[in-house]
Amino acid sequence: MISKRLVHLLAVLLAFALVAAACGGDDGGSDTTEGTSAATTTTTSGDGGTDDTTTTTEGEPMEPFTMGILLVGPEFDQGYSQAHFEGAQWAMDQIGGELISLDFINPADNPGLTPEGVARDMIDQGAQLVVFNSDDMREGAFLAAEQNPDTPMIWVSGDSAWADGRAYRPELANLGNVWGQMTFGKMIAGCAAGLTTETGKIGYLGPLTNDETRRLVNSAYLGAKYCYENYRNQPADSLEFA
Repeated sequence: MISKRLVHLLAVLLAFALVAAACGGDDGGSDTTEGTSAATTTTTSGDGGTDDTTTTTEGEPMEPFTMGILLVGPEFDQGYSQAHFEGAQWAMDQIGGELISLDFINPADNPGLTPEGVARDMIDQGAQLVVFNSDDMREGAFLAAEQNPDTPMIWVSGDSAWADGRAYRPELANLGNVWGQMTFGKMIAGCAAGLTTETGKIGYLGPLTNDETRRLVNSAYLGAKYCYENYRNQPADSLEFA
């Protein structure tokens, strides 16, 4: 069974997708052999103390941790999917792990593929954690979690692990959720539009109509409305947002 602590660490790494290099080792004087397990035996002396003999036996090299990630769009789209792909690569680099990825997991580009089927293939290839990077993979994530209860999974932008979520599934203990605070970025973008519009008309082009899109559209509108009213001193009812 995979350590929950490791899964939580990977979730944090993915959520933040840090770009800084990993910190170096400490100066405590202890030597660590990366990727191996070791058992240490200390010989005690007859007076209850210990002598100077310590034997360390190193085990076989540990298999690298393998993560699978399903991307809704192309891995080099200069946007959403690429951010997830590069974040996953960075996370695996930090722990010496391996990444299995597949992009264009959506009905339009690959009608013959299902998220649960791709997840099963990744697990067969050794994936110990599977990430679904789109709200649109909801049903596939549920099925995959049901069919593979011993494999930790993360549904990005989902709410299945949130008690107040509309898709709350407490029985899927192996399925977690993660999401960046994109609403704040959308509010800032909306504010910028509200400050610069010359016509009072702002358009927002969004993807699929779902809860995630609604959150982001509303955030952009509220940001535009706030700045249009408070910094442009214009009445809110004169702002058109579509």
